[in-house]
Amino acid sequence: MDRKKGLGLATGLVVILFLASTLFIGACGSAAAASSAQPKLKIGLLVCLTGWFSVYDTLEWDEAQVARDIINEKGGVTVGGQKYLIELVPEDCKSTVDGVVAAAKKLVYEDKVQYIAGPAAFFSAAAKGVTEPSKVLRAIAWCTNTPGELDNTTPYTFLSHDATVEFGIMGSKYMKQAHPDVKSVDLLIPDDGTIKYLGPILENIYKQQGLSLVNTVLYPNEGVNFGPIAARLNSSKADAVMMQNGIVPNAAGILKALREMGSNKPFAVLIGANAADMLAAAGKPAATQFFAIGMGGVEMPDMPPTLAEIQKRLLAKYGRDRSMHLQIVNSIFEFVQVIEKAKSIDTTKVRDTWEKLNTMDTPYGTASIGGLKTYGIKHAVSHRMPVQTVENGQAKFVTWIDPGMVP
Repeated sequence: MDRKKGLGLATGLVVILFLASTLFIGACGSAAAASSAQPKLKIGLLVCLTGWFSVYDTLEWDEAQVARDIINEKGGVTVGGQKYLIELVPEDCKSTVDGVVAAAKKLVYEDKVQYIAGPAAFFSAAAKGVTEPSKVLRAIAWCTNTPGELDNTTPYTFLSHDATVEFGIMGSKYMKQAHPDVKSVDLLIPDDGTIKYLGPILENIYKQQGLSLVNTVLYPNEGVNFGPIAARLNSSKADAVMMQNGIVPNAAGILKALREMGSNKPFAVLIGANAADMLAAAGKPAATQFFAIGMGGVEMPDMPPTLAEIQKRLLAKYGRDRSMHLQIVNSIFEFVQVIEKAKSIDTTKVRDTWEKLNTMDTPYGTASIGGLKTYGIKHAVSHRMPVQTVENGQAKFVTWIDPGMVP
């Protein structure tokens, strides 16, 4: 080839490549600009990222980000033809009531969020004084029935996931299915003041399944020596134990101590834990004759597509040893669904739309909406959950169980 022609061809190729790269970069820049220009729907998260409850809530934060990604990859939230991308704004509650209040004030007064997911458990009531007057719509992931968590004084608060009452219904149903000879139970519950409100409700739930309540055994949330607690359960004449509320280290510690005392009575772990977590924490010799209601750790049939996608992504990122709760996940998906139904991001319009629903979709499948008798307000979302156990030293899925609509 002639040297001049060769140089000319090379120069032409350089120009073509330069123009192509310029167009590509411009296109990418335009796409990025379009994405950054797309309005955001802020959802605040009240999560304990430090302190004793962080063992639970750090997982919820990880899972919330997966939910956000799935929704945003599909275009986000559509309101009247306008699409909004989900932006999560987490605030650390520091596993204290004061921390919840401070975090709620930061989200509402400084970050100007209109939607908040969390916090879980008895922490929830502490946020009420901040969120309710500001008409911030809140979806809590757990409820222990203390005043101000979910009742007629919280018109802008919804329970987005099965909680203590719902787990009590599912746990007592399955206890009778799996252990028909069980006639009486002990209630094992944290010594955090919630028994005053939950005790009569849970006793009535058990009674409806033919289970009488023998003793209520309290244990400290931040306890490490569970021998005395196990001793009380071991000496009781109750046929089985119903553990309601708590975290895996507590449940595993009590179960292990009870088994070491020679007791093999059935033990229900009704805290949103899975069998693999219990097996790892309690050890194979102790992880016997119990069942847990919770997500993750095992393969489960008949999973709705969204739930299967969430679990797939979490397994790919963290592996099978990672616990799963998927409670705040429900809050996020429910917010999106009701906002789109309301065709508005105005929290009062969204609340009013939510209150008119009797069922709704969740990652777990179709859920019922009730709670007027139990909570004093029809704001409780209840749905099916997986039951798990351990057989031959291996975590195993057993069945799905549904609490039905909570009265």
